[in-house]
Amino acid sequence: MPSAQTTVMIARQHNLMSPRPIQMQCPNCNASVVTMTERVTGTMVYALALVLCVVGCFAGCCLLPFFIPELKDVHHYCPTCRYHIGIYKKDFG
Repeated sequence: MPSAQTTVMIARQHNLMSPRPIQMQCPNCNASVVTMTERVTGTMVYALALVLCVVGCFAGCCLLPFFIPELKDVHHYCPTCRYHIGIYKKDFG
């Protein structure tokens, strides 16, 4: 007699991430948590630094995007188990 198998799929929903901590249930430990966030240099920062270099900001001004937290991507982690839940990517929109 064939055995019945159950497949459980957990999908990360990156589109629900925000630049601020959010309340959610951790997909790893199932705890109800407010996410812990970490800002990480992403594509937006590098693109703006390149644009500033191209327009002539060679005296260090092209490095300014690296010091503006609002331009960075935000990684969300579970504060209980440290599971990486998702990423809020900063874009040009």
